[in-house]
Amino acid sequence: MQNNPRIALQWMEQTRIGMYPASGGRGAAMKRKTNRRPPLLRDISWSRLAEMFGNPRPPLSISEQQFDYCDAELRLLASQPYLSMDLSKLGYYYADLAFVELQPDLFDYLFPACLMDWHRSLADNRPCGGGTAEIHFAVSYGQVFRKMLSPDRLLAVRNFLLDSFLARLDAETRLFDIQNAAPSWCWIRRINSLARIVDLTELWEQWWSLGTPGRAIAAIQYVSALLYFDDENPLFPAELTPVLWSHDSQIHHAGWLPANGEFLSQSFTAEFVKRKIQEAVAMLPAGQEREKARQLLTDLPAQEELLDHRIAELPGQLLSPDPAEWTV
Repeated sequence: MQNNPRIALQWMEQTRIGMYPASGGRGAAMKRKTNRRPPLLRDISWSRLAEMFGNPRPPLSISEQQFDYCDAELRLLASQPYLSMDLSKLGYYYADLAFVELQPDLFDYLFPACLMDWHRSLADNRPCGGGTAEIHFAVSYGQVFRKMLSPDRLLAVRNFLLDSFLARLDAETRLFDIQNAAPSWCWIRRINSLARIVDLTELWEQWWSLGTPGRAIAAIQYVSALLYFDDENPLFPAELTPVLWSHDSQIHHAGWLPANGEFLSQSFTAEFVKRKIQEAVAMLPAGQEREKARQLLTDLPAQEELLDHRIAELPGQLLSPDPAEWTV
C-alpha cells in the first residue's frame, strides 16, 4: 500500500488545536440528528473527534482508579493536549474501559484519543492496543457504547469508524504489499474486529459500491480467498493468502454480531460476487494491478463450484468464535 490515509487525511486544523480544545459539557447537543447521517467521507481529524464529545478539556481531578494501579500514568495521559498525546500509552485506559467504573469527564476527554488510535493503527496496518489491553475487547466487555454514549454520540462514533475504514480502503493501490511486516490485506482483520461491536451494513454497502479504485482493490483481495485454494491464489504467496475470518481483536468468545451475519447471508451471494469481480476489474486503471485482477475473471468459470461452497460457509465462519478451516 503506497498511499497512506494518514497522509491523505492530514490534520486539517493543526493551528486550531495547537492548545486544549474549548470547554464543553457532557450531553452537549450534536450538530446533526440521528436521522440526518452525514455523507461519507468526512474528514478524519482531531477537531471532528473533539466536537463529537463537546470539545472537552482535561479533567481538573481524576478519581478513577486505573485497573493495574498505574494511576500516575493515567493522570499523565489525561493531562496531555491531543496533538502531543502519546497514543501508545492508551493501553492503560483500554484496561479501564473494560474493567473499571469510568469517570465521565475523563471518558469524554480520552475516548476521542482512543478513536484516533483506532484510525491510525488501521492506517498503519497494526492492531489497536497497548500491553495486554485492546480497544475492541474493552468496548465490548465494558459495554462502553451502552453505558457511556448517548444515541447521538453513538451514531457519531459509528460514523467516524466507518469513515476511517473507508479511508483505509480508498488508500489501497496494490493487490499485494507488505506494510509494517504484515500484508496490506490486514484491513480484513480489522473489519472482522469491527463486526464484533457495530453494525456493518452501511460500511459493507459503501465498500461494495466500488466507488473508488481502492475499494475495488480490496474487493479483489477479498474474493480471491473465495475463488482459490491457498496455494493456487495468483495474487498472494501461499503463506500470506487472506484468511477471511481472522481478526485483530481480543474478542475470542464471539464472532460477528448476529445482525451482521444475517445481512451477509442475505446479500453476499455467488451471483453478487461474480458481478462485483467484473465491476472491480473495470474500476481499476490500466496497468499491472488491473491485469492481475483480470486473472480472476479468466479463472471464474472453472472456480464457480468452489466459490459456491465457500460463499455458503462464510457466514458461519464469521459468526463462530472459533472457526475451523474451509471444508473445501
